Amino acid sequence: MPRRSLDTLAKWSVLLAGPLIWSAHLGLVYSLATLAITLTWEAGLVSRLLIGLATLICLAAIAWIGWGLWTGRLPRWETPQADLTGLWRKAGGLLCLLSFLAVLWQGLPAMLIPERPASHDSLFGGTAPPRETEPD
Repeated sequence: MPRRSLDTLAKWSVLLAGPLIWSAHLGLVYSLATLAITLTWEAGLVSRLLIGLATLICLAAIAWIGWGLWTGRLPRWETPQADLTGLWRKAGGLLCLLSFLAVLWQGLPAMLIPERPASHDSLFGGTAPPRETEPD
């Protein structure tokens, strides 16, 4: 690849790093939850800890990249158009902010939802109407 195209690829990858981390986190969370529920029939402690750890790592990475973009530390832009560079940095920072909130939104249910969901009877205190059965 020519040098110029590598620079362009590096700039785009830093600019889109937040949404890319967000999408990777989404895939990982759904894969872990599906695998845990399929194998054990419940969202166990291990899967919840793995999802929580992945969420924290992704949040830290998005925050670091977003702060670097917002403050102008990432990447080293070599274009003479200062206005365009500032716009791209702010847009990348805002994309990272959106991605941060989305990863937080995806990771919180793993921490808040109990291991075993409540049954119908425990939700209604045993006062739920009985289910109608079909006649034989």
